[in-house]
Amino acid sequence: MTVGQRVLKIAKDKGITQVALAKKLGIDQSAISLWKTRNGPALDKIVPLAEILDVSIEYLLTGKNVTKIVKSDKREIGRLEGRIEELEKKIKECKEQNRELIEKLSSTPVADSRQNRQ
Repeated sequence: MTVGQRVLKIAKDKGITQVALAKKLGIDQSAISLWKTRNGPALDKIVPLAEILDVSIEYLLTGKNVTKIVKSDKREIGRLEGRIEELEKKIKECKEQNRELIEKLSSTPVADSRQNRQ
């Protein structure tokens, strides 16, 4: 299967017409219809096509099914971002506890570092 044929199949599977695809890419629909039998899309259209069709560039070019990896990576990134937020909150709490402990241990209160920044 050629790149052009792959693009057209993905678009069809996603319910995107050639007319709609051409409009999103800013090209004539007749150019897209040629992808079936002749040259595929121009190289400068590959990235926009991948974004429009929600697939990887590698999949458009090679046909290797990496979309599952991409989707699982997105889920993993979301999970890790949530964990980072949790850890940042814990760090902030620890900093506050440390400041309070230093104040208790010293006779002079320690200024809040946030006040010094303002």
